[in-house]
Amino acid sequence: MSFGGRLDWLRARDPGLRAVRRSARVTLVTCTGFYAARYGLGNHVAAVYALFGVIASGGMSFVPGTPHERARTLLAALPVAAALVTVGTVPGVHSWTAALGMLGVVFLVTYAGVGGPRWGLAGGLSRKSARSGRR
Repeated sequence: MSFGGRLDWLRARDPGLRAVRRSARVTLVTCTGFYAARYGLGNHVAAVYALFGVIASGGMSFVPGTPHERARTLLAALPVAAALVTVGTVPGVHSWTAALGMLGVVFLVTYAGVGGPRWGLAGGLSRKSARSGRR
């Protein structure tokens, strides 16, 4: 199959090449964050966190709307994300507090999966996914 044939196949499966554009954006931001933390800050641990943080948030959260609306939604979620990171970091001081914290997270994630969109607990920040019943 030639390159043109593969491109036609891809366009048939992804008409607007939305998945390709999204993947390219996630890859660009991942590389930027990783190299900025690794070589700019000189911190290899922060580089790994930047890498996996961007991949997780880029792969799991779909925010609908125009670019301006998406940026506004993500900026509004930023303080909540920072608070959650802080709350997740504090128990890591001791192994037993970290284990109890993870037990609480596992409990919440399990019951969020049971309740799903009925409780407003849908994947990502999308209201559309909560209304449509997707998980």
